[in-house]
Amino acid sequence: MPCISWGRNARFCEKLLVGDHVRLWGRIQSRDYQKRLSNGEVITRTAYEVSISKLEYIENDNNRQKEEEEAVETNI
Repeated sequence: MPCISWGRNARFCEKLLVGDHVRLWGRIQSRDYQKRLSNGEVITRTAYEVSISKLEYIENDNNRQKEEEEAVETNI
């Protein structure tokens, strides 16, 4: 599910890599938007996302360390 973050949480998320494990707190929210199709028809859709209120990096259960170790092993 897509997640959105603002302020300090957004700055923290900038440093995350794909595969990093995090724990987050937030609320599921929905919003309606309109999408124009190629034939000119306009349809209304609903998007669901998690608005993050708190975020925590999980160091002891993380893929980043394993990937870095594998990279070092392949460069030897």
